[in-house]
Amino acid sequence: MGSQSGSHVDAPYHFKNDGLTVDRMELSYFMGNALVIDASDKGEFEEITLEDVKKYDRQMGKADIVLFRTDWYQYEGQDKFFRHPYLSAEAGAYLLDRGIQTLAIDAINLDRTGGTKFPVHEMYAEAGGLIAENLAHFDKIEFDEPFVIFLPLKLTGVDGSPVRAAAVSFE
Repeated sequence: MGSQSGSHVDAPYHFKNDGLTVDRMELSYFMGNALVIDASDKGEFEEITLEDVKKYDRQMGKADIVLFRTDWYQYEGQDKFFRHPYLSAEAGAYLLDRGIQTLAIDAINLDRTGGTKFPVHEMYAEAGGLIAENLAHFDKIEFDEPFVIFLPLKLTGVDGSPVRAAAVSFE
């Protein structure tokens, strides 16, 4: 099993040689108040835009983490799985400016798969942020203000880790 297997997190070291490794990141990056942005209406290789993200500005107040719900996990094992929606660089920069330290998506990649450019990964690596990918079942989060947890394996010096992910409500 590799550091990018299944549901996993990407530490800054995944894209930045002098970036933080998983074991050197504060636990606050792996858990926190989340906002689910519903992008389940997006199609193959369709961009999740700044306009899509800004629709959630009012709900973003207490969020540390943003989850992008695409429902693309359901295509695992099919070619379509690799043609998932992805986050625009402009939207990624906007979230970083808003203080969002962790981004997560229920698709294999937050950036467009198959390309040679990974702008969201690169900007989050540069800023010391965390990306969680290949998650599933964001459509099952049926409550407001979820608290999410992405528990990484206790690995030293690595660029990422498989995670056990959970969303809970304290209401």
